[in-house]
Amino acid sequence: MATNDYTNIMIPGTKVRHKEYGFGSITKVSKESVYVSFDGRTRIFPLPDAFLKGYISLAETNLKHDSYDGSASSNPKPAEKLFISDAFSNLLDEYYDQFPARWNEEKYLWKAVQTFQDRWDYDASYFAKMIEDATEDANYLMTASLYFPRDMIVGLAKSEPSYVMSMFKTLFDESIDISIRSEKFNQDADRIRTKYKGSFYSRNYQTMNAISTYLWLMYPEKYYFYKYAVAQKVAKELSLPYASRRESEKSKMTHQFELMDKISAVLRQDDRSRKLLDPRLDETLYVDDQLHCMAMDFAFFIRPCYDNRKN
Repeated sequence: MATNDYTNIMIPGTKVRHKEYGFGSITKVSKESVYVSFDGRTRIFPLPDAFLKGYISLAETNLKHDSYDGSASSNPKPAEKLFISDAFSNLLDEYYDQFPARWNEEKYLWKAVQTFQDRWDYDASYFAKMIEDATEDANYLMTASLYFPRDMIVGLAKSEPSYVMSMFKTLFDESIDISIRSEKFNQDADRIRTKYKGSFYSRNYQTMNAISTYLWLMYPEKYYFYKYAVAQKVAKELSLPYASRRESEKSKMTHQFELMDKISAVLRQDDRSRKLLDPRLDETLYVDDQLHCMAMDFAFFIRPCYDNRKN
């Protein structure tokens, strides 16, 4: 089916299917994105890639799907059977034991993703305000002593909203190598900062930490928040390989993604993960089918992201 054919029938209420999330309904369509609700959880997919690259497909609503039970994912990915060290196993036991007591302070990860998924909108009248609102619950990950990437990107968007919009469209384009688009995002941010010299900080703050956060918020089933000190500590404690300090930040980031993929795979094969997580989720929290948020939470359990968090 041609792209235009999809456009003609992509209206709110249209049934679609995702290979991991199962069946859902389109709730909104913009020029650049299609918004789909899977069991009450909204996810955003780029157009036309959503269909051209097979992220989602139209569901044949006149057919009976015996396997569909109304859940967020009627065909979940099989859990990988992975060997883990005794140290890894012991830390998991400690993490699961402390999970209930830590939940109220740590659920911001799941909330940050759902808030972004609900609020990100390329068609927003005020793009800078939309960025600010969409990243509101991720502020903790994007603000630290002398580090202000969220304030900076909002400020840049106020000066050149169309340009910053194009920056995000490129960053979220999965057809482009992640190293290329992440570097371009940083360079483009600096172009605006330099153009308006005197109006902004002396640096753009769009580091791999910030860029990985944007990627994770948009594609939580694929990416993670990157922080070298966290990954380094986690790899050491779990006896897993990781990048050396001499590697570039882009390389360290992609290597952390690989490290976190191993952790999330282990979490998925452990029944305790969903038993602890699912009863605590509500409409404000991301479902986390691939347990990427939980993998990050486990990493922060091993090595806290920041020592002096402000709630």
